[in-house]
Amino acid sequence: MSYSVEQQNRDIENSSRRIPLGAQVLRICDMYTARVTHRSWAATEKSNLTLVEILRGLGKIVRADVATSMVRALGIFPPGNHVLLENGETGVVIRRGKDAKSPVVASYISPSGLPLGCPIHRDTSVEQFRCVAIVDPPKADVQLSPKALWGLRERLESGSSLRG
Repeated sequence: MSYSVEQQNRDIENSSRRIPLGAQVLRICDMYTARVTHRSWAATEKSNLTLVEILRGLGKIVRADVATSMVRALGIFPPGNHVLLENGETGVVIRRGKDAKSPVVASYISPSGLPLGCPIHRDTSVEQFRCVAIVDPPKADVQLSPKALWGLRERLESGSSLRG
């Protein structure tokens, strides 16, 4: 593992030696996390824009198959992102869905802008609940209980149906 860490910052395009796969995976994860995580000295990027930049650098930053695998695994709307749904609700992505563009979302703000009593999970492959955009977390005093969000995930994984 330490060899992978050591090799992750080598330039793929100008390297005469093959960079190990583990080092490339570490590199792309490190780049992604650094760009989407809040830091006092740098602006936070939206994850979908970061993924686009990673894909634009195919072959220069990491091998193309490593980058595309990451995008497939995370989806277009990665977990933790706040999203606006077609019906006007705002929610947070709790996991990748049936495909890369249809995550499972826990809605927590109604179309009128009022907090919902408890999160409602939405199947965004259904047209009225499709994700329209990644949005900033609300400035309002909305408390999202991790237990409520992860409880939704546990129910989803145990086979209960989605509302939608």
